[in-house]
Amino acid sequence: MSGAVVVFGGLVLAVAVAEIARRVWAAQPAERPDPHGMVQHDQWDALQAWLASGGNPDEADPSGFTLLMSAAAHDRPEAARILLAAGAAPDLVEHEDLATALYVAATCGHGEVVRVLLAGGASANRATALGAVPLHAAVHPDRVGLIEDLLASGAHPDFKNAWRLTPLDVAVREGLADAEAALRAGGARRKEEVRMEDVLDALPEADRAAYTLPRAWAIPPDDPRLVAARTQAKADLPTLLAALDAGHEARVQLVLRSAPDRAGESLWAAVVGRDGDQLEVAYLSEPTMVEVSAGPQMHALSDIEDWEATGPDGETVGAYSMRVTLDGVAAEFGKYADGVR
Repeated sequence: MSGAVVVFGGLVLAVAVAEIARRVWAAQPAERPDPHGMVQHDQWDALQAWLASGGNPDEADPSGFTLLMSAAAHDRPEAARILLAAGAAPDLVEHEDLATALYVAATCGHGEVVRVLLAGGASANRATALGAVPLHAAVHPDRVGLIEDLLASGAHPDFKNAWRLTPLDVAVREGLADAEAALRAGGARRKEEVRMEDVLDALPEADRAAYTLPRAWAIPPDDPRLVAARTQAKADLPTLLAALDAGHEARVQLVLRSAPDRAGESLWAAVVGRDGDQLEVAYLSEPTMVEVSAGPQMHALSDIEDWEATGPDGETVGAYSMRVTLDGVAAEFGKYADGVR
């Protein structure tokens, strides 16, 4: 009898444990589908079933990298077709570089995906945060077909990137004769012949509205205007020191000399203290001007290339090279330059 009780008690315990396990398992969220994995691993039936069950065709990871971008990066034209048919928006951008799926596909040289995206309504005139468009990305050995497809789909041939280079400039610089010929056949010009204000004027309204000025607009370091501005900044260092002595905020543009891997690099820094002809600074990232250095660094006044400070009446003083850059942006972008002023 006691054996039967033990068996019965053990059975009850086993059943109880199983029920607890069932309830715990039921309380767990079901394993989340991985649509990016479906795209990358050719799981078309699973992708279509996921979309049919309410999956978002524009789903993106935390960086903003969408399913269409996965299809573009992994050369999956069939996935791109499925997603576009399900209503995916072709011109969404990821958060860091503001690249579209079309830009990703052109960068990777995935021609069929490029054609699928263009047929699905993707714009060939959406620029990244550094001003590059898919046509810049297509300037590469053995990608003449991409250049021709983009031009045939309305790509403007004369966008300048943040380094003020048009796609034709890139082709000439890289010695890509076939790309150069394809671009010239499409009416492309060199940077000296182009103003971005005119390029933007020629765009469809949707593309013009989506355009943002590049995060950086490069002026060649040997530009005479920039050389003169830096000379003036050094000559006017007493004004900077007076502002610091008055307790006003200031930033300085420095040339790095002590770090071998970054020697000659120029960056901005916030001034946090002064000891004679030495400044204690915190390095800043561009263009956000957020502090990035682990701690204060010491620099001599001779390292300064430019500076800006708050003047006695609250006005900004200095910023000589920055003014040259802004003037260059104004000359290039005309009425569209207000966004950086």
